[in-house]
Amino acid sequence: MACPNPLPPICPTLTGYVAFVRNVVGISDTFLPNPVAPQIVIDYEADIVTDWQTQAITSSGGINWFVLTLGVALELVNQQLQVSPTIYTLAVYNLAADRLINYAQDQPGQTFFQDTRKALNIYAIGLGVVTSASDQGTSMSQLNTDAMKDFTLMDLQVLKTPWGRNYLGFAQSIGAIWGLN
Repeated sequence: MACPNPLPPICPTLTGYVAFVRNVVGISDTFLPNPVAPQIVIDYEADIVTDWQTQAITSSGGINWFVLTLGVALELVNQQLQVSPTIYTLAVYNLAADRLINYAQDQPGQTFFQDTRKALNIYAIGLGVVTSASDQGTSMSQLNTDAMKDFTLMDLQVLKTPWGRNYLGFAQSIGAIWGLN
């Protein structure tokens, strides 16, 4: 079931995503200014997101991180999640927030995104989940569950933020029900 037009409040919108970033992720406009009147057109009937690529570049040549990360998430989130507009919307917003944390540049004189990436250990390579450790510096083992055996490098990267893990939870719960990978 696709989100109908006119959009109910449970379908992904730029306004909804900005509210999600402000209220759930907790990024204030001090660190990431509100987008300047971009319009992302989402045609749910045709499964098309139009014009976000050109609107991701601001008139001053900068990047509108809200538009860019929402557009990427709309393209990446599996359309099968639209069985529930609420779950689909939350999956899109969570993946977009994960991409925002991974890629957004700091405002001049700010280090919010740099500090957040450092705190979440975004740039470290993680190939599994630590299941045991002894003398923390010399020995550990990792468990790669059956679900993790097919993870892509992007899936492993998405595990590093709480919003990425939320997105994977939505994606896997629907996939487990329908047998999707």
